[in-house]
Amino acid sequence: MKISKRIISLLMAALLVFGLPLSAFASDGGEICIATAEDWKSFVKNCKLDTWSVGKTVVLDTDLDLGGSFTPVPVFSGTFDGNGHSIHMGSYTSAASDTGVFRYVSEGAVVKNLTVTGTWEPSGGKSAIGGIVGHNSGTIENCMFNGVVDGKNNIGGIAGINENTGVITGCTVRGEIRGEHYTGGIAGQNLGSIIRCTNESSVNTDGAEIAPTLDDIDVTHINNTENLSVYTDTGGITGFSSGLLQGCKNVGEIGYPHVGYNVGGIAGRQSGYLHDCENRGDVYGRKDVGGVVGQMEPYLILKFGKDDLERLSDAFSGLQDIMDGMLDHTETTMDDVSFRLDNISAMSDEARESTDYLVHRTEDYVDDTIMTINDLSARADRFLGDLEDILGTGEDVADDITDALNHLHKSVERLEDAAQAGQDAIDSANSGLTKLDRAVQNYKDAWKDVNQSVQNVIGSVGNWEAMEEALADLQGDVTYLKSAGDGVIRAINNTKNEMGDALDSGSDMASDLNGALSRLERSVEQLQDIQDGLSDMVTDMRWAIRDFREGGAPQFAVPDAEYKEQVDNLLDQTGSIFDEVEQMTDEMGDNGDILISDLRAMNDQMRSIMDIMRDIYEKLLDDGEEEEIYEDISEEVTSSTEGVTENCRNYGKVEGDVDTGGICGAIAVEYDFDPEDDLTRQGDTSLNQHFQTKAVLRSSVNYGTVTGKKDYVGGIAGYMKLGSIYKCEAYGKVTSSDGDYIGGIVGSSDSVVRNSDAKVSLSGGSYTGGIAGYGTDIFDCRAMVELTDAEEAAGAIAGKAEGNVKGNYFVDGDWGGVDDISFAGEAEPMAYEDFIAIEGLPERFRSFYLTYMANGAVVDDVAYTYGEKTDSKPIPEVPKLEGSSGNWEELPETVTFDRVIEAVYTQRSSSIASPQTRGEAMLSILLAEGSFEDGAEITMEPVTAEDVGSMDSSKFVEGWKVTLPEDGSITHLMRYCMPEGGGLLKLYLVKDGGAVPLDTQKDGQYLCFNADGTQFTFYAERTPLWHVVAPIAGCVVLVLGVVIFWKRERIKNFVKDKRKKEE
Repeated sequence: MKISKRIISLLMAALLVFGLPLSAFASDGGEICIATAEDWKSFVKNCKLDTWSVGKTVVLDTDLDLGGSFTPVPVFSGTFDGNGHSIHMGSYTSAASDTGVFRYVSEGAVVKNLTVTGTWEPSGGKSAIGGIVGHNSGTIENCMFNGVVDGKNNIGGIAGINENTGVITGCTVRGEIRGEHYTGGIAGQNLGSIIRCTNESSVNTDGAEIAPTLDDIDVTHINNTENLSVYTDTGGITGFSSGLLQGCKNVGEIGYPHVGYNVGGIAGRQSGYLHDCENRGDVYGRKDVGGVVGQMEPYLILKFGKDDLERLSDAFSGLQDIMDGMLDHTETTMDDVSFRLDNISAMSDEARESTDYLVHRTEDYVDDTIMTINDLSARADRFLGDLEDILGTGEDVADDITDALNHLHKSVERLEDAAQAGQDAIDSANSGLTKLDRAVQNYKDAWKDVNQSVQNVIGSVGNWEAMEEALADLQGDVTYLKSAGDGVIRAINNTKNEMGDALDSGSDMASDLNGALSRLERSVEQLQDIQDGLSDMVTDMRWAIRDFREGGAPQFAVPDAEYKEQVDNLLDQTGSIFDEVEQMTDEMGDNGDILISDLRAMNDQMRSIMDIMRDIYEKLLDDGEEEEIYEDISEEVTSSTEGVTENCRNYGKVEGDVDTGGICGAIAVEYDFDPEDDLTRQGDTSLNQHFQTKAVLRSSVNYGTVTGKKDYVGGIAGYMKLGSIYKCEAYGKVTSSDGDYIGGIVGSSDSVVRNSDAKVSLSGGSYTGGIAGYGTDIFDCRAMVELTDAEEAAGAIAGKAEGNVKGNYFVDGDWGGVDDISFAGEAEPMAYEDFIAIEGLPERFRSFYLTYMANGAVVDDVAYTYGEKTDSKPIPEVPKLEGSSGNWEELPETVTFDRVIEAVYTQRSSSIASPQTRGEAMLSILLAEGSFEDGAEITMEPVTAEDVGSMDSSKFVEGWKVTLPEDGSITHLMRYCMPEGGGLLKLYLVKDGGAVPLDTQKDGQYLCFNADGTQFTFYAERTPLWHVVAPIAGCVVLVLGVVIFWKRERIKNFVKDKRKKEE
């Protein structure tokens, strides 16, 4: 039975009826298409009226290039479908705040399927700038921004501020995001919901300094960190969140070394619900720096005591009654007494008016500042969509199982008809098929039960208790479904065994049988994956409903100056009334018993009023000690979501100066004169109040390296003033270069750590511990640690603990449990074999990895068992680096802990020399050019004329057998320092038993030549100068003789010719 889309739609409609806001298309105004820049211009103009787009659907028909003509949409209240197209906005540099492609997206509006590219670098206020929207109160879905957003406060890749009704889901940001306060890859501030979004951009990575001015200081929040002239609240997803962050991922680099407060891979600061988020980017900052959250600010609950204002109002009413009676009794008394009573009555009226104002104004403060973050709607929306997809896919796969089984039956029938197997084999095949039929039928019945349970869930919408019960039934049916699936797998394996020879015969029929069985097996395995996803969905939805039933998250605002002015006025009127009563009492003297009785009643009532006023005034002016007004209730909370970070993971490197943690930098109150900024009210309005705090960090894992410069460094949290850490895991390396308080889970904790595990290498100063550097309450934790460079107060569980420590175990090693002393039942050592037998210990404690890294990248992860020798596994090659030679740092002999092995590169030398030198100048005889390791040199051995086979030993000068270090080059340029002496010097290379003249060029005192390979032999011969000059001289003499002879013969012939003529 299939669950139709109509049923799912009915479920969504029912959720709307029962108060869960879901996005919906509004089509009353028809569909508007945008295809040109002119269309966009007209659209922007129309949207200047906030109601124009209500009910309209706007569709982008093509990619738009608006560079040079881009104008933001003022306000949008309909549905904008980008239709997979993009808007290129160019570079926006005009003075602006509260802007994006859409300045304001209203509650109920939708912007989806849109890509925006461009640069936001406005001048002016530069506040609330988003790549897509400035302020979002609607839904931004499946959108992407690729470019730069640069501003001051509330800067985000998608939205500047995501308001409490805003939902951002399935969005991606690439590029660069820069801002001073509240800066995030997706949103600057998140008061609503951000779901399944990914940030690939860098956020505040340039480290530029901020020049402070007096205009930057907010005098109403003079001690707020946002007044600091530094970067504050920077996150991969959002700068600050009091809403929902779920299923988000950051891969971009966040922050700059030693710059910025509250810097996190997901959120810079958060007090809402952060669930199932992952950071893979490196995170840098100065203080409160975390792989997931920079600072977890607790969720605050304002608790009211007995209503002093109501008591005061009642007391003035009583005084008014006494005044009225006394006026009746004094009609016949002196005019001055009546005059004073009139004054008292008027003052009482004014005082009562002030009291009523305070009562109503106090109620207004609460009513006007209620803020509810309803994350259940987002979960329900996702749950319904995923449920439809999973059930539809599951039914398709179930149909495939039926088809595969039918095909298997036909294959066996064909095998039987063809008699290609023995009767015993065929009987076994039929027997296996019968059992498989029953298992598949059982599986189909289980699917029917699941479908019926889904319909029960649909029918229970609106009744949360019934819906939770229906989901519990559905979860039980899914569990049974998984069991039935396992039964099908077993039946398939049994069928294979019983078919035996029929499957192994090698015939076409057997091949057909094997193919049908494999198809059936793949279908069932696919369906089991679907079942697992369905089970997780149901579990998540059940928790969401439980959280929703516990209530929302309203706020309570602090009284303003007018409120306090009314309090002062009330005090003045009360004091004046008291003065009038005293003067009237003096003037009355010995008047009648009735008047005296009235005056006594009046005095008593005034004392009561003054007592109440004194209490109120003291409470109003007394800031109180923190221990008196704050009560941490984190340990009392189990499933509520406010102030919770859970199921998060960090893989990135985290580096900070102070308060640095793998998941969270610090869990503490953000000190501000307005602690009521984010409060939930419990009890009636009153000045008798205190704050309950809740900050829970649970079920989160850190795999990244954590490095702090100063104090408070932890694998999970750097510093925890309040709250609780529960079921967290930390792996890797935690180091402080120059500070104290270093812990595998938390650097320093004034609160509670429970059921957490640490497998870390720790290095730092004093107060260093496997779970906590300094801790108070530590329960049921497990640690396997490597402590190096620890100073005072170090231990495998805690450096120092001053609270309740119980049920903690660690692998026995060089250090004791707490301050190097172990305590049975509290911080107790165990042998590794016993330690890994502890129930519930994470699997990662059973494997140990040597992680080979080069140039910041992982080359290989090689797994070992505890105590295994390093050389039992292949060691990866060191990646080549141009101009350098590399080797792995020293490896341990055996592996007993996770360790990162870094490649160590040394700069290669471009030229090396022989140790043999010549002359007083000590010039090296031979130089070689190439790319050699630092410190390498040429090795040379002298050879004789006989060794090289020189034809004329009288000319032999010297010879050398040369060996060069390996550098990967085939040919090297060599430089040979010529020895002193006259004559002609020639070099020969010994090759194949003979000598080959080398082609040389003179360079100063050196002869240069090329040599192949890393080993060769050469020698030098010198020819004396006369050996060269004599042949030349002989040739000259011979030429001169020839010339002279030719001249003489010519003269002789000339003379003979002359004589003949004379004769």
